[in-house]
Amino acid sequence: MKKINSLLSFVAVASFLCGCGNEINDNTDNSINIVTSISSEDIARSPVLDETGKGNFMNGDIFSLAVSNSEKEYVLKDFIVGTSDFKWSDLNISSGNGKVAFLACYPKQNIKDGKFTFDLATVDEKDLLLAKVEGVAINAAEPVYLNFRHAMHKLDIYYNLEEDINVTTRCEALSTCEVNMFENTVTAQNGKKTVFTQSGKNIFFLIVPQQTADVTLNITYGNKTKSYVLNEIIKDYNQLESGKKMELTLNVKNGDIQIENPTIGDWGNQGSVDGSIIM
Repeated sequence: MKKINSLLSFVAVASFLCGCGNEINDNTDNSINIVTSISSEDIARSPVLDETGKGNFMNGDIFSLAVSNSEKEYVLKDFIVGTSDFKWSDLNISSGNGKVAFLACYPKQNIKDGKFTFDLATVDEKDLLLAKVEGVAINAAEPVYLNFRHAMHKLDIYYNLEEDINVTTRCEALSTCEVNMFENTVTAQNGKKTVFTQSGKNIFFLIVPQQTADVTLNITYGNKTKSYVLNEIIKDYNQLESGKKMELTLNVKNGDIQIENPTIGDWGNQGSVDGSIIM
């Protein structure tokens, strides 16, 4: 697993025409050099990630790339790592202020008006990655640094068992969201809930960012099953945020489950709470 950034030299498809008399760098024949990295946590399947979850894309990975002007008009392309090769002179978009934004998402999506719908219940690759860089001068020779972040919320659950008994956890949560690439936001859509199931002592769920009141955990330990709404456990946090994670350590003893210092943070940390639940 790699800990260094990949320098992706690519030529972007379309000739940037800048209006309003803004001065443009005379680098139209230059390749657009993009340095990519992935922030935190080991979820994405295809990109190469280290033990902290940071890493880079592999040759053949495909992400959607949009280059947008100040009027939110954009050129949209599929970028294939190790294959795509674009130049500034190939881009065909004007910009009133002479600058553009680079917007990207992995895996590639069906983007319309800078937005798309993402449903965890139907996609194969659930670890959606987003990146946004603003204020890039047209024809600039300097690299464009795309740091991809995880868009979903990660729920880590660790069980400390007094005896070796199977534990099954079912997480019921809103599964659909709208992603706005211009605003770099992920918004849950009310209505559709999906149950995701994991068995074992150390598990995780990727869930759409949403209120803790919309998430229910059904825990089966041996012959016992109990249901808990997440806001009953995490009382200090009402919202599960995009790009963050919650860690729950559950101690199972004498039929009880006790929560040990639950934390919420950046797929590293924002706070902690204490509490307990009874099976």
